[in-house]
Amino acid sequence: MASPDPAIAESDRRAHDRTSHSFLILVYGSDSDHQPFHEESETLDFTDAGCSLTLATPVAPGQRLFLTNMSNNVETEARVADVSPSSAGKSRIGLSFSRPLPAFWSRP
Repeated sequence: MASPDPAIAESDRRAHDRTSHSFLILVYGSDSDHQPFHEESETLDFTDAGCSLTLATPVAPGQRLFLTNMSNNVETEARVADVSPSSAGKSRIGLSFSRPLPAFWSRP
């Protein structure tokens, strides 16, 4: 049996290492029905380029949202990259920043 192609293995790796740590995040924007919303959530994991969290508010891939890290008041825009069913009436949301933003995760 042939060994895996290193080029394929390299392309499967994420560009940024994920870190499991909880940050309190304020998420706001418009829901999937174009109604304004804001909701607090905690990160499930994060990278310099985005994060995942859960939301009760319905959102769709490609949708633009705004995030505020409540520990340092840094704000950024993000795009919904993925929506997966979760539990307790919430969905797991993958969010992608337009560019890596390590300062978003800095502590005061």
